[in-house]
Amino acid sequence: MEQSFKKIEQLEQRMMSLEEQRGRLRDEKERLLQANEALAENFRRLQTSMNHLQTQEAVRVEAARAQALAQEE
Repeated sequence: MEQSFKKIEQLEQRMMSLEEQRGRLRDEKERLLQANEALAENFRRLQTSMNHLQTQEAVRVEAARAQALAQEE
């Protein structure tokens, strides 16, 4: 009988430990989701910057080409 109570107590402690772990995991999941969203936003900003730089480079190359053609004439 006493062993049964000890076993029940151990199971209750284990259950509480698992509930605490579940809470920590839920919190960690939320932090990871927020971090993921922040990373996605940073990626979008970097992609926009990259596109802008590529456009500027294309304009610069085209201007240099036009200038070279004008100098040939």
